[in-house]
Amino acid sequence: MTYQDAGAASDDKTLPAVCYGLYLLAFATGITAIIGLVIAYAQQSQASATMRTHYTFMIRTFWLGVLLMVVSSVVMGIGAVLSIILIGIPIMALAGLMFAASAVWYGVRCIVGLVYLSRGEPYPRPYAVLAWGVLPTPQSGEGEVARPPPTRAAPAWRSRPSGSARYCPAGSDIRRSPTPGSPRRPIRPQSTP
Repeated sequence: MTYQDAGAASDDKTLPAVCYGLYLLAFATGITAIIGLVIAYAQQSQASATMRTHYTFMIRTFWLGVLLMVVSSVVMGIGAVLSIILIGIPIMALAGLMFAASAVWYGVRCIVGLVYLSRGEPYPRPYAVLAWGVLPTPQSGEGEVARPPPTRAAPAWRSRPSGSARYCPAGSDIRRSPTPGSPRRPIRPQSTP
């Protein structure tokens, strides 16, 4: 095996994809995420820098998911105890919402990781808690037309110094009020002597 073969083998996307698949399969079985975690820990030291970001991301996803589930379970337990005096029912509903939000968070993280993996890119922020809003944007030529950023001139009243009161742009018949909330007044024509 040559040096190039070793680099190609360590940049293999199969095991990270299997780990992501095991993580997603945990929604149905519950135990497969632990198998994915063991694979991620075992392969993290041998992987290339690109794949190492995915393994780090998967390891953090597992442990943060466990933390969220433990917190949700504690809230559910407190709600169950307090349901005797009826105050626990809303607390149990809150715990149910926490479980649902945790499941959505976990699923989104796995899917976003798979998207980056399928593109052959490292995960940009493997230590981040949130995953959405970080999907890569298509480059020019990948099916989307490159557009220049929109330009807009600032309104005339914004270009005035902040201390100038009662500035009225040309052509306007309503004066901006000097204080927020006060009514606008029409401009009175000034008499010329």
